[in-house]
Amino acid sequence: MSSEAAVTRHCPVPAICFSFTVSVLASLSLALLLRLFFPVRYVAEMCMNRILRFTQRPAGVWHSSVFYQFSGGLGPSSIVVDKMSGYLYVGRYDFALGSAPPAGSVAIIAPDGKLHQEIPISQGPEVTGIAIGGADNPVFYVTEASSGRVLLLPLQ
Repeated sequence: MSSEAAVTRHCPVPAICFSFTVSVLASLSLALLLRLFFPVRYVAEMCMNRILRFTQRPAGVWHSSVFYQFSGGLGPSSIVVDKMSGYLYVGRYDFALGSAPPAGSVAIIAPDGKLHQEIPISQGPEVTGIAIGGADNPVFYVTEASSGRVLLLPLQ
């Protein structure tokens, strides 16, 4: 069974998992072809609810492992690495169901793979993107789909 079939089988919404799987495979292929300057790559695997880490050693040979396994929610939708600290900021996606949707969150994972902090996003659960910006990375941006907002939060 291919990895695409395994991901789709475990996902509650196959269309999302299929498009996400295609995106992940395209991103991995691009990263492998370009061989950017970083020896480590992180991939948010939404429907498996985890972060994968790919390390290149020796050149051209990639090794993968589960860096962090979440529980609850649909899964991580976006990821960015703070170059200053090495911490990962992970947007966590869930569906906005009912009249009072739960809060979304951004998980901060330390370089050693332990959860450092979970920042609640009270505007809604559908965190779709995050980015770090500003001089010396003092803020991060969070997009939340159910409210249609872009949030600007201080980097901690």
